[in-house]
Amino acid sequence: MGVDNATACGIPATMRGPSGYAVSTLRRGRPEDYFHRLALDTLQVTVKGHFRNLEDARALLAKRKQAECSAMLGPTPVLHTAHDGHRLHVLPHGGRPAYQLLMRDGDGMEIRAFPTSNMPAFIVRFGARWCVERSVVELGEWVAAFVRSVGFEPHTVALSEVHIRCDVPDVFTEADVKGMRGIGTRNGRFNTHVHLNRLSGVDNLGGKKSIKFVLYDKRLEQTIKQGVLWPSVWHSYGIPITSPIWRIEARWDRKSLQAVGLDALHDLDERRIKGLWHLFASRYLLFVEEEDKRTDRATVLPKWAAVQACGELMATAPIASTVDVTPSQLLKQATGCIAKAMAVSGLAHAKTEIEAVVAQAIEAAQDKLRGERVKYVRKLLLDVVERYPDDAFSSVRVVSGEIKDAMAEALSRKVFARPYTAPESSSLQPAL
Repeated sequence: MGVDNATACGIPATMRGPSGYAVSTLRRGRPEDYFHRLALDTLQVTVKGHFRNLEDARALLAKRKQAECSAMLGPTPVLHTAHDGHRLHVLPHGGRPAYQLLMRDGDGMEIRAFPTSNMPAFIVRFGARWCVERSVVELGEWVAAFVRSVGFEPHTVALSEVHIRCDVPDVFTEADVKGMRGIGTRNGRFNTHVHLNRLSGVDNLGGKKSIKFVLYDKRLEQTIKQGVLWPSVWHSYGIPITSPIWRIEARWDRKSLQAVGLDALHDLDERRIKGLWHLFASRYLLFVEEEDKRTDRATVLPKWAAVQACGELMATAPIASTVDVTPSQLLKQATGCIAKAMAVSGLAHAKTEIEAVVAQAIEAAQDKLRGERVKYVRKLLLDVVERYPDDAFSSVRVVSGEIKDAMAEALSRKVFARPYTAPESSSLQPAL
C-alpha cells in the first residue's frame, strides 16, 4: 500500500491537469497502489440516543431559525462549528424526509437532525473526500464526538448506506455491455450513457433496488465537471493524465446490508468490505466474453476478472495537495451559486451574487487575457444571464435586461466600469 511521504510524484511536482488547473501534490504511492483497490465512496449512518437536556436540543434547533432569517435578509450563511473546528453550513430547511435541521460542508458531508417522528435523531452522510482521508473507524469516532458535542448521547450508530468503489485503468465499450450478466441486470433494467458516440457509463439507478451499481468513465466526468479532488488524488499516485480511469461502484442500502448480516457501523470492517465486493462482482454484476452462452458456462471478461479479484483496501490519508484553480473554473462554480441564490432568495440575493461574479469576470479577463478580454468577459457574463432557464429562476427576468444593457455599454467602449449595481443606486460609466 502507498503511504504519504515527502517525495514528489514521478511526474512534475506542479503540472496542468486536463481541466486547466494546476496541481501540486505529495506522493501517496504508485499507480498500482490505486488501481484495483477497494475503498468507500459514500458512508451514511443513523444515530439513535437521547439529548442530555432539552436546552441543548433547542440551541441546535435555533440554528435553523437563524438560517431562515438569513435567507430572507441576505447571503450571509449561518455556520455551525463542529467539535474539531470543522465548519458546517446550516440550511434554512430540514431536507427530506421531515428533518428539522440540515447542515452541509464543502467536502460532501451532510448531517440531518431532529426528526419529527420515530426516525433516528441524526443521519450523517460522508462523501468521497471524507472517505478518501479517513478510515471507517475514524469516521465513526467523528460521528460520536460530533453528536456528544451538541449534548446528545448516542446509543446506536447503524449503517444506512455503503458505496464501495474500485477504479481501473481499462475502458468499457458498448460491446462489453452485450455481455453484462448478473442479478442487477435482469430483464434488461439498466441505463447506458454515450458521449461523442462512445460508451461513457452504465448503471441501474432508479427505482427501489436494494443494491445499485454505477460503472462510468471517471476521467471524462472529471474533465467535464472540472473537478479538483480526484485529479489531485490521481497525481498523488503518479497516474499519467493519458491513462483511462473507469470507476465501478456498488451501492448497498440498509435492507441489503442487513440481508448479509451487517447492522451497526462497527460491523463494517476490512474483511466485510471485501465480502460485499465479492458478492457484488461475482453475482450482482459481471461481464462475460460469450454473450450467447449461459452465465455459468461463459468466460468472464479478463478486465472484469481483475475487478472480481480486487481484495486490498486503499490506504486512507489526508490529501496533501494544493490546486491552483483557473478563473474560468471559479466563475463556473460562481454561476451555480447564483442559480441557487435566485431559487432560494429572489432578486435581493441574486443582485449581490451577480455583482461579485461580474467583478471577478472583469478581473480575470484583465489579468489573464489582455488583448482578448472583451470577448472573454462578454461570453462569461452572457453565461451568467442565460445559462439558467427563466422558468426555474424567475429573478433572471427581472435583472437580465439591465445586465445586458450595462454589458453592451461597457463592452462597446472596450473599457471596464464598476460591477453591476441596481440603476437607482449607480450606473455603469466608463472608467477614467
